[in-house]
Amino acid sequence: MNPSGHESLLRALLDACLDAVLLFRPPDGRILDAGRVALGLAALTREELSRRTVLDLVSADGPEGRTALERALSSAAAFESPEGFYLAGRDGERIPIHLSIRMAEWAAKSPGVPPVEPGADSAVEGVPRSVGVLVARDLSPRRKAEQALRLALLKEEAMGRIRDRIISIRNRSDVLELREQWLAELRGLGIPVCRASIQLPVPQPGYFRSGGWFLEDESTYRDPIAAHPWVEEAWRTGKPVLVNRERLAREWPELEPEFQCVLEVPLPGGGSLGVNSLVPGAFDEAGIRTVQDFAGLISEGLRRAQDIEAVREQQRHLSNVLDSMAESVVVLSAQGRILTVNPATCAIWGYEEKELVGEPAQKLFGKELGILEGPGLEDLLRRGSVRNIETMFRSRDSRPIEALFSASVIPGEQGRPQGIVCVSYDASQRKRLEEQLRQSQKMEAIGRLAGGVAHDFNNLLTVIHGYCDLLLSELHDFDPARKPIEEIQKVGERAAVLTRHLLAFSRRQVVQPQVLDLNQVLAAAEAMLRRVTGEGIELVTRSEPGLWRVVADPGLIEQVVLNLVINSRDALTRGGTVTLSTSNLEVQQAEAHRLGRIEPGCYAVLDVSDTGCGMDAETLSHLFEPFFTTKERGRGTGLGLATVYGIIRQSGGQIAVDSEPGRGSTFRVYLPRATEEAAGPNAAGPDAAGPDTRPTPVKETLLLVEDEEVVRRMTRETLELKDFLVLEAADGEAALRIAREHAGPIHLLLTDVVMPGMNGRELVGRLAALRPGIKVIFVSGYPRDILGPEGSLPPGTEFLQKPVPRRTLLKKIRDLLGRPSLVEPL
Repeated sequence: MNPSGHESLLRALLDACLDAVLLFRPPDGRILDAGRVALGLAALTREELSRRTVLDLVSADGPEGRTALERALSSAAAFESPEGFYLAGRDGERIPIHLSIRMAEWAAKSPGVPPVEPGADSAVEGVPRSVGVLVARDLSPRRKAEQALRLALLKEEAMGRIRDRIISIRNRSDVLELREQWLAELRGLGIPVCRASIQLPVPQPGYFRSGGWFLEDESTYRDPIAAHPWVEEAWRTGKPVLVNRERLAREWPELEPEFQCVLEVPLPGGGSLGVNSLVPGAFDEAGIRTVQDFAGLISEGLRRAQDIEAVREQQRHLSNVLDSMAESVVVLSAQGRILTVNPATCAIWGYEEKELVGEPAQKLFGKELGILEGPGLEDLLRRGSVRNIETMFRSRDSRPIEALFSASVIPGEQGRPQGIVCVSYDASQRKRLEEQLRQSQKMEAIGRLAGGVAHDFNNLLTVIHGYCDLLLSELHDFDPARKPIEEIQKVGERAAVLTRHLLAFSRRQVVQPQVLDLNQVLAAAEAMLRRVTGEGIELVTRSEPGLWRVVADPGLIEQVVLNLVINSRDALTRGGTVTLSTSNLEVQQAEAHRLGRIEPGCYAVLDVSDTGCGMDAETLSHLFEPFFTTKERGRGTGLGLATVYGIIRQSGGQIAVDSEPGRGSTFRVYLPRATEEAAGPNAAGPDAAGPDTRPTPVKETLLLVEDEEVVRRMTRETLELKDFLVLEAADGEAALRIAREHAGPIHLLLTDVVMPGMNGRELVGRLAALRPGIKVIFVSGYPRDILGPEGSLPPGTEFLQKPVPRRTLLKKIRDLLGRPSLVEPL
């Protein structure tokens, strides 16, 4: 083989090697030839390489490596190093290599090998006897793979640390507090970030503004889309947006000039993560992917925080519902142990929550129920629920609790019971309300009976009073017959007082309300009350300045005060104190429920308290019943407090009692605050009748309408004795017929209220059209349902309560005929 053939074979061998191969001449290391890989790594031609030495191309990490390399070249010894050496590449690049050097000796008389000329130093002129072979294996791919693996491991560890923090997240603010950690983690992965921000769509809390982190705050919020156009681009496209310095300067001029780039990465759950860097080109493809992975963790943390906040809000809502429930709610485990209770449970049983949690259900429900232990519990878990079981529990102090009990099983995974919810309704209150309703219905029935009896009795008393007056008017002062008649009249007056009590109790007496100040009522009645209480009893009054005014009949309110003071006086068997006080009270909805039947609103309150013997629960339950009394026979009728109750209820108020044996009593009267400053007309009572001194009108015509014949006859005789012309009718239709047929004038209508067929109010309305200007006087025993709501008199209506004394009737007629008509068609 000729030299050129040898050269071609050598070149082919060098080019076929996968590693970089250099042939050099020892000891100076001058390069003789190189393979294709070596030429590529060094980025030189063979001619350029032939002017270089090994030391020109190969460098070491330190002086020790270079010394070792020089020694190997000079001594023509074998040398190998797996790391620490570099091959010079293009643009000054140092390519890490695995370096191996071997020496090759040519035989002088080898067949087919030309002899080597002494001093020959080129392949063209001849091959040296000793040739060095340098093999350099490029370690860059392995180094890159190792670096990538190392970065992947570091990245996984960093993300793991962040995941560990995410587990402890309780709200979205906690996500924001992770900022410094994940910024540090990004830097640790070689990504030169300096600042970061989270942009979230409104109304989620958490956004970036002027380099800071904020929770949602409407006063400082700035829409990130309007502030930074690339944010909108990232949200719209769902892809990362890399913003260079030129765009930053154009679209965000207020940003600090040292910032070189911003990477905006969309968050999977909505919004985006923005990271800033001071280094140009800080984000390569791997860095962008890493930031995207971190963005995924941020979204995971936000979702977790949102889920936790939603659960917490549901728990708060459920807790508020349970706290506001009046029913007892107890949650049990599937084994029947108490997990949680609501405040109503503690209030009903008298335990604190910490005394119940973890205890068996029997601590509350006892063993009598039998549903929450043993076979009963197993049956409940199988059935799923029980409803409205009437049962009896015992409180902590052994007080019986009547209850309606219900229970429902809470299903868990795969249908296994997770727990039991027990709801107990305290039926004691319901039974008390039912008893109060029955008592109220009984009182209403008694009231209707009392009103009816009083009405009929008043008709009889009217006749008795009338004929007594007629007889007395015909007897001189010293006639022996006067005394028996006067005694009959006195007894009739006492009977009339009794009927007024019955009407007050039944709430069927007429009230003539006006706007009152209770303080003034008490001041006017104080002297009388002191005479009533007598010696040995101290009467104390406390009036609140600025007391709200009320609408009530002043005479009836005085009667209420008098009856309550008398009741307190009788309770003070050994002397003591009776206190009258007034106050303003605004009753809220919750307090109204506690107080019972009192509606929410504003009330003027009158308290009558004593230091007497007090009352037990049994007495309190019957206190306002008519004819109920604790006094010995002959000392009381039992109508005093019944009358008080009727007057207060008819006035639109309420009365409550607080009393215990040995601790005295307090009667509290609630009267609604007046909404209109308008007083009603005051009807004249029996005391208004003065001496009959005015001249009697001659032949003025009166239309008398009364369904009771004996009352009608007695009234007609009384009026005719005073020279009135009396037209008499037994009902409304007859009265209208007389009004149409009578040719002369009719000056006054005197009519009963309650009559068969047409009542007195309807009669007045129809008669006003036939006889304009006619005067009207109503007379009745209980006109409440006829004259107006709650027995109130319409304006301009004159009324006399049966029985009517003769002088009172005649004075009312003369007064009314002497003034213009106040009656309009109804």
